[in-house]
Amino acid sequence: MKSASRKGYSMLEIMIATFIFAVAIIPIYRTLAYQSAQEIETTKISLAKSIVSSVKEEILSRPFEEVWRDGEGVQGDKLVGQPYPFSLTKLIDAQKKYRDFDLEVFATPKMDGKALEMKAVVTFTGLNDITKKEELPFLHVLQDY
Repeated sequence: MKSASRKGYSMLEIMIATFIFAVAIIPIYRTLAYQSAQEIETTKISLAKSIVSSVKEEILSRPFEEVWRDGEGVQGDKLVGQPYPFSLTKLIDAQKKYRDFDLEVFATPKMDGKALEMKAVVTFTGLNDITKKEELPFLHVLQDY
């Protein structure tokens, strides 16, 4: 007597194949997810560096008296107001995309108010919800000094 030929796969074979596929695909998925997160973080760091650099350029392009009016426009050591509209535009664009950028500019008078020790700081959330900062210190000196 001839046995019937087999024309399909058994349920056990399908389950074993599915298990092997799942075991193989999970590490690949995790690697891709991690790489995507790294790419986003790299983009955020690049944006933060661009913003602080832009703040520095804008502040240094303005006359000293416009930035520092005998402590006017400063709360503690934090510069308030907007002496950096282009940088602020870049920050707002970054906020629209990532929603977690914050910009602060600090100014400390030096040499009897003839120079400002400044620092632009952008704070953002990195991988694993760790708060990161990108800082750029610079000096703004009165032209006649």
